[in-house]
Amino acid sequence: RTSLFCGFFGNLFWQSVYMTHSIISGYLPGKIFHSQAMKSYLGNLANKRGHEFAKTVAESLESALSGQRLEIKLTELGAPAEPDLGDIDVLAWDSITAFVFLIECKRLKAALTVRQAIQQLEEFQGNREEKDSLAKHQRRIEWLKLNPSTLSQLTGISSDSIRWVPLLVTNGRVPMSFVDAIDFPKDQVVAEPDLKRHIAAVLAQVNQSQVLTDYSE
Repeated sequence: RTSLFCGFFGNLFWQSVYMTHSIISGYLPGKIFHSQAMKSYLGNLANKRGHEFAKTVAESLESALSGQRLEIKLTELGAPAEPDLGDIDVLAWDSITAFVFLIECKRLKAALTVRQAIQQLEEFQGNREEKDSLAKHQRRIEWLKLNPSTLSQLTGISSDSIRWVPLLVTNGRVPMSFVDAIDFPKDQVVAEPDLKRHIAAVLAQVNQSQVLTDYSE
């Protein structure tokens, strides 16, 4: 009984710590609270943390690519105001290889249980009917591929030469259960610590191909 008692309160303690940390860090969705003040607090904090993470991602690419834009709205790239397609968290490109990276940033929280890990997928599964966060990003990608002229002017890469690379960048390495559960190519889900290496590998594929072409000629 003593061990069960200690185990119960030990678990309760860590759950309380997790909940408090999640509120302070802005990880919890506002929809689980009834208080409008709490919803507003969490919404503002999540937006702030999300912006900070997107900025971190953008800064990590400064030395790796020719150019980039942080949180660029689709309307700046020629999209209509309605429907609102939102923005690309990080738009980055390489003028030499014509790669254009469309990056959606996802800040994941540490999870104590499997259920807590699964909860993070609820708004990031690529569900077009529910119009979740990933589905919105996919619609932005589709629109840009069909309407690349303004982006072409911004990057200096001709529309018919653009090599599109959509990426989902997370703040840490994620379990395969997360990757398997979302409607997004597995090789395009990258942890921020691995991002520069991943992009270097993408660019190297073209450079290697060019070397082989030159050699064969």
